[in-house]
Order: sequence, then C-alpha cells, then structure tokens
Amino acid sequence: MVPWVILFVQKKRPRKEMLTISSLAAALSIITSYLFWTKDWWRPETITGTIVGIEDLILGFAVGGIVTIVYERVFKRRYAKYEGDTYYSQIIPYIAGTFALLALLFWATPLTSFYSMVVAILAVSSIIFYQRRDLIKNGIVSAFFMTALFLPYYYAIMIISPGWIERTYLFDTLSGTMIIGIPLEELVFWFLFGLWWGPYYEFWKKRKEK
Repeated sequence: MVPWVILFVQKKRPRKEMLTISSLAAALSIITSYLFWTKDWWRPETITGTIVGIEDLILGFAVGGIVTIVYERVFKRRYAKYEGDTYYSQIIPYIAGTFALLALLFWATPLTSFYSMVVAILAVSSIIFYQRRDLIKNGIVSAFFMTALFLPYYYAIMIISPGWIERTYLFDTLSGTMIIGIPLEELVFWFLFGLWWGPYYEFWKKRKEK
C-alpha cells in the first residue's frame, strides 16, 4: 500500500479515479484467486487460514490503483476527450470479456489458469489496442513498471520467510522455471496485468493524451 498512498496524497484530481479502480480490482482479486489461481498456481498462507484472505483484498486494491495512475504520473500526462469511435468502451471488453474467456479456457480446455490468463489478456488487450492505438504506450510502460515494482516485494518476503516460494507455489502444474529466483509465471502475470489494466480507465472514460 505504500506506493499507493504516495500516489494518492500527491494530487487531489486522480483520487476518485484511484479509489474507483482500486475497489474494482480488489473485488476481482478475491474472485479470481478463489476460482482460478489457488487451483493450480499457488496456495499462499493467509491470516485467516482460508483459501482466500484479506491479503487478496489489500493486494488487489493497491495494485489496481497504482497501475491505473502510474503512466500519467511518471510522464506528467494530461488528458482530453477522445472523439473517435470505440466498441464496448464501458466495462465489457476489459472485465466481462477477459473473465469470460479466462473461465472458458480454464474450465473447458486442458489449459492451466496461467495459460488461460495469458491467452485471455492478450486477446482482449489486442482488441482494445487495435481500436485505440494511442493507448499502446500506456500499456507497455505500465507492464514494465508493474514487473519492476514487484521484484523487491518478492525478495522481501523471501528474506523474512525463507522457503516461502517452495511452500507456496504448486510447481506440479507450473513450468518450474525460475527467473532471478522468482517463478517465471509471476513475472509474466505482473507484466500482462500492467499491459491489460494500465490503460483501462482511459479506454473506459474515452480519454486521450493532449
């Protein structure tokens, strides 16, 4: 939550945006963790001892707001109304569309939750970027930022709790590939999450850079 708080207090204008998107991401974090990630990806310990805990809520809330605002804040961008045509510019392509495709692939095919997530996010993001090429830079920058942001997060946990990776991840259904000590799937997840979620608010509200 520390980066989230820093971004939130710096300026008043995007606070409503951050709270709205963070709340939505928090709800999605709980749902997706329960239905998908804890089935064949990881099974983290929670304070309550349940499959999904308050940790999922906090994590989703924090990252949802951070990735929404970071591109605008780092590059000091300002936005105007986008006047072009887009299809389903509300919540359908990003939330319902991605979730539906993820669920279909996970439950109706042999794909694991990781590969189902990769296909779903890339498919929906491609549709959005095809309609709004001006948002591609936002998505790419957000993707790299989220990946870099979470590196110290993993290392901090590994220092505090040695063996956390081995106890938490379900390597029987993962690739087993480690990148700088972190499961490959984790780095791919945060990269794709930034790519997918970063430009979401601008697409939803039909905003473009001035």
